[in-house]
Amino acid sequence: EGIGEDELFSVAASLEAKSEHPLARAIVAEGEKRHIAVQEAENFKTLPGNGIEAELNGAALAAGNRKMAESRNLRDEKLFAAGDALAEKGKTPLYFARGEKLLGMIAVADVIKSIPGGTTEKKRRKSASFVFISINSYFCPILITL
Repeated sequence: EGIGEDELFSVAASLEAKSEHPLARAIVAEGEKRHIAVQEAENFKTLPGNGIEAELNGAALAAGNRKMAESRNLRDEKLFAAGDALAEKGKTPLYFARGEKLLGMIAVADVIKSIPGGTTEKKRRKSASFVFISINSYFCPILITL
């Protein structure tokens, strides 16, 4: 039993709203673009090298890398395999949990833009692409560019 894309983005944006990390800002911006309601999370904490945690409507939320998920004994090998495959392609998989349950993953990647003179540059703060993967029995990748 999983959650839908809008609910995952609502949880993600609500949790990431208090973070200063560029990837967090990209998730919040995408939530705003989708007109997703952002709720006020409480007891926000940064978990250096792992992610963040907070509470929303009395439920404990966490977001971060695979290490964060595994440290909470949250496992879904199919989801981790998808995250590993995306990481190999240069994307950053972020896992989201509520209580003791993985909700899903949002993978974020820099969009590389060409600039005059044939060079490229990465613009993480202004542009990112997203892949949404639910924890349902099927995967539903969606790529979005900010």
